[in-house]
Amino acid sequence: MQQPVVRVGEWLVTPSINQISRNGRQLTLEPRLIDLLVFFAQHSGEVLSRDELIDNVWKRSIVTNHVVTQSISELRKSLKDNDEDSPVYIATVPKRGYKLMVPVIWYSEEEGEEIMLSSPPPIPEAVPATDSPSHSLNIQNTATPPEQSPVKSKRFTTFWVWFFSCCR
Repeated sequence: MQQPVVRVGEWLVTPSINQISRNGRQLTLEPRLIDLLVFFAQHSGEVLSRDELIDNVWKRSIVTNHVVTQSISELRKSLKDNDEDSPVYIATVPKRGYKLMVPVIWYSEEEGEEIMLSSPPPIPEAVPATDSPSHSLNIQNTATPPEQSPVKSKRFTTFWVWFFSCCR
């Protein structure tokens, strides 16, 4: 049985050989990264929690949250492929999980091979954002931490209260 091929954004993903390709460049990824990418493609547009990813990609093997975070980081790095103009493929949705942010198109493996041999498809134009708040998603850039105002440590404050109460 042949596995379907999927286009995720600019990348053509061929799960049967653990390969992604774009503009004539091919990368071979670890099977767990391909499984993770295919699972995201199967649930395009959905926010997936860490538990959902562990249950469905790792099949409830003993996996920590760090393994999920590390795998997503590796997958993001592979999809970016040293291209600074590359779109955000997987976004972190604070307190909820992760979401695939690019269009997904499924093909049979034969169609995928034909596509690989032909020229790359045109990149879809961006759809203008609506003013409707129900469709907006607040996604924070995880590369730089948000600015925080200095907060006194509770421990430090407790020390001074204790110190002054003893020295009276």
